[in-house]
Amino acid sequence: MEFNNKKLTRTSRFVNYIISFALCLFLIFLATKVIDDLDSYKKPPELEDFVDQKLIDTEGAKTQQIAKKISIRQEEKERLRIMLSLTSKEHKEKKASFENWLETRKVTGYISNDRHVLARTEQLDALYEEVKSIEQKMVEVQAIIDGYKKEIQERETLIVNNRQEARGELKKAERRFELQVFLKRLLLAFPILLLGVFFLMKYRKHKYWPLFRGFIFFSGYVFFIGLIPYLPSYGGYVRYTVGIVLSVFLGVYTINKLRAFIQRKKEELKVSSQERAKKINDDTAEKALDNHMCPSCGKDFIINKYHQSGGKSTNIPTKVTKFCRHCGLQLFKDCKNCGTENFAHLPFCYSCGDEIMEKEKQAS
Repeated sequence: MEFNNKKLTRTSRFVNYIISFALCLFLIFLATKVIDDLDSYKKPPELEDFVDQKLIDTEGAKTQQIAKKISIRQEEKERLRIMLSLTSKEHKEKKASFENWLETRKVTGYISNDRHVLARTEQLDALYEEVKSIEQKMVEVQAIIDGYKKEIQERETLIVNNRQEARGELKKAERRFELQVFLKRLLLAFPILLLGVFFLMKYRKHKYWPLFRGFIFFSGYVFFIGLIPYLPSYGGYVRYTVGIVLSVFLGVYTINKLRAFIQRKKEELKVSSQERAKKINDDTAEKALDNHMCPSCGKDFIINKYHQSGGKSTNIPTKVTKFCRHCGLQLFKDCKNCGTENFAHLPFCYSCGDEIMEKEKQAS
């Protein structure tokens, strides 16, 4: 099988990222399971926890009793209504009959001191009094029903007020519960985030860096994404504040690291080119050759053939310098065995396979 270093490098990078994402994914699943178990440990508050159930039951029972009394009175009122209707009808019919009878008596001339007239008048008066009596009883029954309804309304008001007070207590309890849940999750997520930041700063060059990187991905997800569904109204301030603090901290750390790196490179460039050449490894040399740059200072070693000021033009022919024009490092040299020009920092001649770097080290 043909050995391809570039392909192996890309494959290794891909496999390392697969390892990182796989570890991150399973850590997320585990954290979700742990959080779900913590949530089930204590149920959220409910309205029934704060209502006075004894009061509701008592008032509800009394309301039902009063409702039964209202039903009885309604039936009584309906009977009186029927009686009133029948009595009124009878009174109306007999009154009409009496008036017709009187007209007849006037025509015949037998009106005065007639006992029949008196008897029928008394009968009409009795029916009229009965109608009035029934109407009065209906008024009294309606008054009793209204009193019962008012009492029911008062008892329902007590229940409604109790539920309103319970809702107020429920809101307070929900805010306390949200705070407890948020703090519980924050106590779990914040140390994970700090540990991820620690791994990012200390283990980037570790041989198990893909595993540490997977944990870093997980820590960022847990704090900045995993907490979103559980943040109370003020939770965003906590998350954004922590994000700002981390950004400033990592920004300062990165800036200091970059400045230290730049200063270190400046110090390295003060060392002789022979000493710098000894510290260049094969991977750095291969990347430098692929990107046509100096492996020591990182500057391009391809220039315009008629180079004056460093400007670039695609129409002007180019040339490759044997020495870096910025730091003086030797870039290309001839093989001692076959005379073929090679990149000075790769170990073997591409023409004859002779050990270029080893002979150079032995000669030095």
